[in-house]
Amino acid sequence: MDEVIIKIRIPEEFEDLKEKIENLVNREAEEVIRKLAVLKRAKGCLKTEKSWQELEAELYEDAYR
Repeated sequence: MDEVIIKIRIPEEFEDLKEKIENLVNREAEEVIRKLAVLKRAKGCLKTEKSWQELEAELYEDAYR
């Protein structure tokens, strides 16, 4: 498994929240990875009116809202 480093600039007034911000970013990234894994396993098994490209696009859109 590869590792990705995400760098975020935290304003000085929020530096005391650094650990909370790190946890939030990690949790969100893990959730997106979990959803992608579920979508990949369901591919071909799930009956849907949308194409897989549309489902993946919606997943990415939700991840970045």
